[in-house]
Amino acid sequence: NPKFAKFGAKIANETNTEIKKKIQNVVGASTGDYLKQLINNEIYDGKIRNDLPEDFLYSIFLFMMSNFNDFLISAGIKIDVNNEDKIMNYIKYYMDFMKNGLSK
Repeated sequence: NPKFAKFGAKIANETNTEIKKKIQNVVGASTGDYLKQLINNEIYDGKIRNDLPEDFLYSIFLFMMSNFNDFLISAGIKIDVNNEDKIMNYIKYYMDFMKNGLSK
């Protein structure tokens, strides 16, 4: 969603650490609850492996999503709204990688 990408870019570029921490606390709490429920539902529906502990799955997904900006930066991709198309493509690649891994 382009609106979320723009919002994420604004948060990533926020220089006031107090504001950034408040935003992450609010967004992070609701995101965490949503992610736990999503993982639970996907396991129940057979879309996510059920042979790994839910806590592990939650932690690895949360880590991967919360470090996505760092990933973009390390890939040399500038995080800003003018770079939205490239960021959206990398989000698609990232999600595909999480779903399918490296195997053919």
